[in-house]
Amino acid sequence: PLNTLDALSKLLEHTQARIVLSSTWRAQPHFVQDILNCFEEYANSHNPQSPLKEVARDGFMSVTDVNLHSERQWEIHDWLQKFEWNASKG
Repeated sequence: PLNTLDALSKLLEHTQARIVLSSTWRAQPHFVQDILNCFEEYANSHNPQSPLKEVARDGFMSVTDVNLHSERQWEIHDWLQKFEWNASKG
């Protein structure tokens, strides 16, 4: 997955995007921590300036609802509706 992490790191760096976790892994805290550990390992060993180091330290911007396990597009749709409402409130 080194190429994948390189691509994700570049995407975050060039767009200032943030990561919202929608994987089923979101429902298990130790799985989420595994992802963050991979991000940290990548940054420490391959790219110390990677935005993934910050994600590893601070966690994901958000996760889709861990109680909503339907089709992925509906999980994301639900999150987008909630986020849009929260963003409009300041």
